[in-house]
Amino acid sequence: LRLELQRRNFILRVHVTGNDITTERAILSELLVDPPRTLIVEPIKSTLPNPNLDLYHTLLRKQIHIVFLRHSYPQLGKMVCVGEDNLSGSRMLVEYLLAQGHTSIGGFFYADDRSGIERYQGMIETMRDNNLPLPDASVRWFHSYELQQLMQKRSSDFIKKAIQESFSSCTAILCHNDVIAYEL
Repeated sequence: LRLELQRRNFILRVHVTGNDITTERAILSELLVDPPRTLIVEPIKSTLPNPNLDLYHTLLRKQIHIVFLRHSYPQLGKMVCVGEDNLSGSRMLVEYLLAQGHTSIGGFFYADDRSGIERYQGMIETMRDNNLPLPDASVRWFHSYELQQLMQKRSSDFIKKAIQESFSSCTAILCHNDVIAYEL
């Protein structure tokens, strides 16, 4: 891909935010000095207010094309977004678990990423539609910081706590991703 882009006079640069708003701001500020033709962005903490929207607005005023992956920032208006259908995906998974005989289903979702909210929504709507109690006590939320700590092998305490406090009566648990599922 890189060679094909270079052949067409494109340069591919990757900037990693580490899901950190300060790092995102520094990267966007740098891009304003030497603007790209197109910016492909995976939003950070997409359920929380983002203080860097001013820089995105400036990039848009400079007619930089922005394509979002997974989600966009709704405050920017209608944007091109290559997304995933979290709502339907979690609905399908809950339907599958119900067909396997599970009725006490828990969930472990991202709190600061819109995909967590959508996956949770699909889960509880499917439980409701199947006349099952809504699993409020057996749903847990984690934040980006906790996931980073887990991936750096610094702490998995939030998972241990979730198991002790929320998942003891569950026969199945929807996990936000494979990292959480593996650790659980």
